[in-house]
Amino acid sequence: MMNTPIISVRNLSKRYYIEKHRRKNEVTNFVDLLKLPFRAIKGDIFSSSHQDTNTFWALKNVSFEVQQSERLGIIGKNGAGKTTLLKILSRLVYPTEGEAILFGRTTALFGVGTGFKAKLTGKENIFYGAALHGMTKEEINNKFSEIVEFSGLERFIDTPVQYYSKGMYTRLAFSVAAHLDPDILLLDEVLSGGDMAFQKKCLEKIEGQARSGRTVLFVSHNMNAVIKLCTTCIWIEDGQIVERGEPTDVVKSYSKRMLKLKSSYSISPPPSSKPADDGTKDVRSIPGASLISFILYNGNQEAKGVFSRDEQLTAEIRFEILRDDIDIIPKLQIHKSGELVLITYPHNTFKAKKGSVCISRLTIPGKLLNTGEYDFSLAIITPVFPRWKHVVIQNALSIKIVPESNGQKIFAKDPKGYIHPDLPWTIEFEARPDGQ
Repeated sequence: MMNTPIISVRNLSKRYYIEKHRRKNEVTNFVDLLKLPFRAIKGDIFSSSHQDTNTFWALKNVSFEVQQSERLGIIGKNGAGKTTLLKILSRLVYPTEGEAILFGRTTALFGVGTGFKAKLTGKENIFYGAALHGMTKEEINNKFSEIVEFSGLERFIDTPVQYYSKGMYTRLAFSVAAHLDPDILLLDEVLSGGDMAFQKKCLEKIEGQARSGRTVLFVSHNMNAVIKLCTTCIWIEDGQIVERGEPTDVVKSYSKRMLKLKSSYSISPPPSSKPADDGTKDVRSIPGASLISFILYNGNQEAKGVFSRDEQLTAEIRFEILRDDIDIIPKLQIHKSGELVLITYPHNTFKAKKGSVCISRLTIPGKLLNTGEYDFSLAIITPVFPRWKHVVIQNALSIKIVPESNGQKIFAKDPKGYIHPDLPWTIEFEARPDGQ
């Protein structure tokens, strides 16, 4: 006999109506009301064309089941329908079609400080938030010290939460939710505001709850957290499930779709020099540089999207100087799975003749970055007063680094982490004092 799932979602759909034109005044609204009987006679109020242009399906025919103690990760780009799904499961909104059946006590945490009262203290919000989730005063008293200790906010527990930072909000909100002893815990990007130490603490708490039989649904853009925490993963796109399976496999498919490998970025035609207006009041109103191209290539100067781990990688940035009265440098950021790997820039600033083209190159040696997908963001900035950014391109280039083809693999799996350098080790043997 098969176990009954703790969550059963069947053909779940949610439709929202979109207002295309914002009304300017009350007279317009009143006129529209007078027109309603005539529109009803014409039959255009509920016509298919009217609905097509004014409705949006956040979810469409979503079906899945979750077993008890399962940790389900939900991934997808912004607007895919992830939060809508969790809101339906938590009964904050109702579906347009289909049904969601949940067995057990459910607790949901959306973002930071959901449900907090700004003028209440941290202590008062603990009692308020826990009571909203059905805990009695006695139960809250028994867990109060544990909640405060987990949050690490002992010094600020009697301070109104309106004076809390975003990270402090996150700590208190998660601490309350994690100690409610729910059968089902719904989490939507709750780790985004906390520091790394607290995020690790939260993940360990969630893992502990899952081992004790609780079920967790975890929505996050942090792919590493999804892989580490979840036992199963679903990928939602445009309100529909694209794939479900092992977190590593689903994240890999999602990254492959979202991460369109690109090794060059260029502007055509290249920008031309523009004379600066000497009468301007704000010196930053006229940019000092304009990007021409940004390329990643190997030792043979071949631009490509896939590099072997032992290959040398060179970033070449070409930009035109538009002003010769300020210091300008390029700055490069490298991310992996949304996490910052490194930031690099020249240590010396420079001024150049207006109209000249600067060619700046950075070489990343082979066997430094680990295998995986990396995003390169570029900025051309003035790092000294008055500081400002002339060019900013987020995730301009994306590449994939694969294991070296002729490398001797000591470990069966590729190592974790962002960098994997071959560091110089020495190994010596010392004879024992007894000569044995």
